[in-house]
Amino acid sequence: MRVPLVDFDYRLVILSSFIVTVATYATLAVVERMKFAQGTGWFVWLFGGASGIGIGIWSMHYLGLRTLSFPVPTLHSSSVVYSILATIFASGVTLLVIGKSDSGRSVRKENQRLMRLEIFIRHRVA
Repeated sequence: MRVPLVDFDYRLVILSSFIVTVATYATLAVVERMKFAQGTGWFVWLFGGASGIGIGIWSMHYLGLRTLSFPVPTLHSSSVVYSILATIFASGVTLLVIGKSDSGRSVRKENQRLMRLEIFIRHRVA
């Protein structure tokens, strides 16, 4: 059985990894800002974050395909637009789920405050 050898362009692999890393860090910053935004500002942060990570994910995958030396047909402009919009939509849904959750941070902080207050009161009484 013959296994075809695949040739990589390592520069594109590094560029692809760099793009998705930057997009991920930017999105994490947007999620933090979404938690404190209200009204129209929340939707603006949601759209900006979804666009940023969506384009980052799409770019990573596109460059990943370009890295390989497979004869892949050229994408038509309409399919490129649809694929970018699909990643932005999926990223928006993900940000809606993640942006609404607090991961229990406020509960933990409140419990820590109550514990400190209880320790302080017991120390003062004793």
